[in-house]
Amino acid sequence: MTRCRTRDITSPTALPQFNLEFFNGGPHNWVGGQMSGLNTVAHDPVFFLHHAFVDFIWELFRNHQFFDCRVDPSSDYPEVTGEHHSTRAMDGLPGYRNIDGYRSYWTQNWYRYEHSPTCPVCNSPYLTCTRPAGCVCLLNVR
Repeated sequence: MTRCRTRDITSPTALPQFNLEFFNGGPHNWVGGQMSGLNTVAHDPVFFLHHAFVDFIWELFRNHQFFDCRVDPSSDYPEVTGEHHSTRAMDGLPGYRNIDGYRSYWTQNWYRYEHSPTCPVCNSPYLTCTRPAGCVCLLNVR
């Protein structure tokens, strides 16, 4: 959350330590099997768990852009060509262009993310507060 522009966290323009796409790929390789194959990844239930978290991180970044950086996340589409160009039709979603995926419409009308739990009260029977880690799963506390 130290970067303000999408180009600063996406390939090919992001520095490695800020490249969200690079960090997204790690769990795909670590899990292996169907999770590591482009044609099979959506068949692995772990894919949906992983990408729910990646999408949450993406939304945190969008909020950071808007509130901290004063950047409009719905128009901060990086300059790219080919299949990722902003005006290219979205695959599988007739009537939408790639840039439409950047609109706040989706999180305003279709889904929302809960705030992450924070100490001293994690508000969950499955979490406990530890310092300095914060709210952690009770199974990890020994």
